[in-house]
Amino acid sequence: MDEVVGHIGPREPFQIGSSHDHDGSDRGSGGGQNPQEAVGLLRIGLGVDDHDVRPDVRQVSKRLGGEVFSLHVQAEGFKSGESLGWGSIGEEHDPSHSGASLAGYARRVASPLRYRSLAYRTATQPFEVVTDDGVLLRGERLGTGDVAVVFCHGFLGWHRKPRLVRYQDALAERFTVYGFDFRGHGESEGLSAFGALEHLDVDAVVRLARADGFVRVVTFGGSMGGIAVIRHAAVIGGVDAVVTVSTPARWDGHDSQAVRRLAWLTATRWGRRLLRGSGVRVSPTFQRVEEPAELVGKIAPTPLVIVHGRDDHFFDEEQAWMLYRQANPPKRLLLASRFGHAEDGYTLEFARQISDAIAAMVP
Repeated sequence: MDEVVGHIGPREPFQIGSSHDHDGSDRGSGGGQNPQEAVGLLRIGLGVDDHDVRPDVRQVSKRLGGEVFSLHVQAEGFKSGESLGWGSIGEEHDPSHSGASLAGYARRVASPLRYRSLAYRTATQPFEVVTDDGVLLRGERLGTGDVAVVFCHGFLGWHRKPRLVRYQDALAERFTVYGFDFRGHGESEGLSAFGALEHLDVDAVVRLARADGFVRVVTFGGSMGGIAVIRHAAVIGGVDAVVTVSTPARWDGHDSQAVRRLAWLTATRWGRRLLRGSGVRVSPTFQRVEEPAELVGKIAPTPLVIVHGRDDHFFDEEQAWMLYRQANPPKRLLLASRFGHAEDGYTLEFARQISDAIAAMVP
């Protein structure tokens, strides 16, 4: 593993949304509205209809075998001597997220086994909170640490999802973790807004942590959860550090097959039926809000850690660099070669490294 701390000079720009780099195929010419005329987040509602993504799409990526894992760290504004630790993170790239067909993907989404919840190892306390716009959220608190970590899952997730439970258990060894279901997911009420309103969910749980007596509160979010914690820290604030994982900088420019599958699920009749069957309720409209890259510069002086997989099959590496360039110090960027997207990389070793990073930011 390589670790570089400090400014290392300009980088060559990456091509955003290159089909050759990410999905190995060009976008089909299937029906759907003209992308120039559509609006939405992450191409949700952009030029997609029931025929735009077909069940026989080719496999877009394969699990890497035998590649040496490496970690790159870029940082500005942190005190000398701080470390994010050593060891491999993201060693498990979940092959289910790189599936060979839409039909197989849909079966995985709707499978009751995939949506089976896991019990925490740590004792928990259930909680309910209501957001400023009146949405009831449910979650659980675990751990006894002096620092509270508000844990934010991604789209199609929920706080008791097995891999997320194991990761939260690992964080709870050092912190008090508030895991909850975003609006439209799991046991919470309301409709998912794909990150446009979820910062209100983050704020409701942050306020609960403050009311419980925590002086130091950190937000951690992956994918849609990463969008939510950036929006929360920039628009509302009131936290002591932010960790965002696998988060896009821009709404547009993503032509990966994974984003196309997401668009099919959210913007087509059959996709929405599958989502409802799996317990995810989505808004029928799409609210265009500021992009993460437009907001991330407002987070400082709150410390920010940006984590991204170089093998992310949703959003390419340049998205992380764009966020990092737009952010103000103190900021840190972690790039991992074997991480995947969001929870793909939520291993016990990654939990240890992020725990070290949090402890350094909020001693």
